[in-house]
Amino acid sequence: MAKKPLSNEEIAVLLRNPYVSRITPSGGIVYTPEFKRMAYESMSNGVPMRSFFEKHGFSVVILGETRIYSFARNLRTRSHGGEDFSDHRSSNGRKKSVSCSLQDMTPEEQIEKLKHELAYAQQELEFLKKIQSADREAQKAWEAKLRRRSGSS
Repeated sequence: MAKKPLSNEEIAVLLRNPYVSRITPSGGIVYTPEFKRMAYESMSNGVPMRSFFEKHGFSVVILGETRIYSFARNLRTRSHGGEDFSDHRSSNGRKKSVSCSLQDMTPEEQIEKLKHELAYAQQELEFLKKIQSADREAQKAWEAKLRRRSGSS
């Protein structure tokens, strides 16, 4: 089941719906917490998701069966008992990759960063040594094979 790509016209129609918070560049639709809460309650009462979406102004043709099925599945698995329906993607706890100079860091941060860089460089050096050793062994094996072949002729 592949996600149906959205055209610019379809995106414009979806963004006019008050229950759409935003649409991601990959075509994912982010619904409002209020819509998710209503959907969870309707799903708990046995209302089919397709009719729920139609009732709230969505075109099933634009959304496609896959998006509706995935929404319902995610609602069941991620709803935490029907309490928190807000979007937590911006604060998912991942460490931000901020490139700042050593002068902007505290001494402890500088030490940690330099320790990390040193450990990375040591791992890289060990890896290069192993590659070089394997290359030497392969070269010796190749030369021995050539000598055997030329000696037997």
